[in-house]
Amino acid sequence: MRALALLIVAVVAGRAVATPCPGAPAVRCLRAGDIDPTFGPNQWPNFIDFGNDVFTGVSYTRGAQAMVVLPDGKFLLAGDSSIDGGVDHQPTLVRFTGDGDLDTSFGSGGVVRTDVGPGHAHWGGLVRQPDGKLVAAGGTTGALPYITTTLLARYDSGGNLDPTFGSGGLVIETGTNGGFEDVVLQPDGMIVAAGRAGVELLVQRFDTNGALDPLFGNGGSVVTTFGGSEAMGANAVTLLSDGRILVGGGVQVGTFLGCALALMKTDGTFDPTFATGGQLKMPQVDREVCYVTALTTDAAGMILAAGQYTTARPIPKRYFNLMRLDTTGALDLGFGKRGHALTSIYRPLAKKASIGAYDVLVQPDGFIVEVGGLGGGDLGLARFRPDGRLDRTFASHGTERIARGGGSYATDALDGAKAVRLLSDGRLVVAGNLGARGSFGVGRFLGKPCTYTVATNTLTCN
Repeated sequence: MRALALLIVAVVAGRAVATPCPGAPAVRCLRAGDIDPTFGPNQWPNFIDFGNDVFTGVSYTRGAQAMVVLPDGKFLLAGDSSIDGGVDHQPTLVRFTGDGDLDTSFGSGGVVRTDVGPGHAHWGGLVRQPDGKLVAAGGTTGALPYITTTLLARYDSGGNLDPTFGSGGLVIETGTNGGFEDVVLQPDGMIVAAGRAGVELLVQRFDTNGALDPLFGNGGSVVTTFGGSEAMGANAVTLLSDGRILVGGGVQVGTFLGCALALMKTDGTFDPTFATGGQLKMPQVDREVCYVTALTTDAAGMILAAGQYTTARPIPKRYFNLMRLDTTGALDLGFGKRGHALTSIYRPLAKKASIGAYDVLVQPDGFIVEVGGLGGGDLGLARFRPDGRLDRTFASHGTERIARGGGSYATDALDGAKAVRLLSDGRLVVAGNLGARGSFGVGRFLGKPCTYTVATNTLTCN
């Protein structure tokens, strides 16, 4: 029988520590899902910390929330930061090189902050146009009385605001009482941003100059509460292959929070072929929680919705939630357990489990990767087979927990991995609050088993 080549990898203080391969003490055997030891000066995570453990009366700084992999292999992260721990938060871009170092050729030492006035402003979504320009979507909360507005910006590839977009590169929609959390580009260059307006889900479409598209919805906007007492807003937006617009979030009905999806035609009207009148809400029993934070589709056009699911009894337990649905809104009962794949990544010392998944992707082989937060500053990854079962060849029986530590359960929702992207060589790049609360961090994981030669700092992958 062939000797077992892949040995267990522990995570100590955020680094991968592997036992030498049998018969090769200078070579370490790593599994799919393990930290890539060749990435960044600190292996994991490489991050820039703005010292943002500050409460302003509105919210904590959220750090990195979105990521784009650039054609040259660099990584651009978007979120918010404060200066020297100050109470004003600015929407922020940070760029890393493909090796995980801060790219000091971008902005000021690798960082671009955009001053939109006092208060708390953030980027929630980021997308790159074919011409290399970057569109960021978020929101801003001014000083007292904390009125919130949607925020959109376009930058050139060097991080400079594009003066041909909106007003000096910015579009600030006053009176929306909300903000954007995600953004997507249509093939015609139109920009679709999704988020919240008061107690309603909000979707808006802008033309290439930053003006609201009057042919979309009602003067460029679509709002809904899904028939509940209030919507918790949209956290994610994606396009189906035929151009229809899918958004996901949560809806409050009575004492529970349920997952919510809405499908719109390209003109912003709800698609009646999806669920009930184009809107789907998944009621939970009293005190259970379900919400959607990320959306994508697979090669067959099926919808994958990631987020959180929390049981109510006998003891509340949080899960990474992954659902697969068809384009009529029906759950795929052959996926996971009747359409849901629930995963709890346990934090032994805290005796608590997952906060929830924040992003999802589908690999070319159909396997599905989720990333998210575990509370207290830890982050987690999970990989599923195409049928919704955990991929037991990935990390520790399908999941990976990175103990970052230093977080607070008062700010669980701010911590963890917020974005994941698949590189052409099969490795996974993860971004989020990976170093300290309010940080911009990026790290790289292996997508397949590899051997690592310590002396030469090189990987050989199967």
